[in-house]
Amino acid sequence: MTLYTENINMEKPIIEIEYCTKCRWLARASWMAQELL
Repeated sequence: MTLYTENINMEKPIIEIEYCTKCRWLARASWMAQELL
């Protein structure tokens, strides 16, 4: 998971969730996205 905070005047932070398709972490990535919302 990456959190970008380059611009101090941003209204909201931008978060990117990357997952490995070979490891089948889609369920975990989806859960993490729901928790952040």
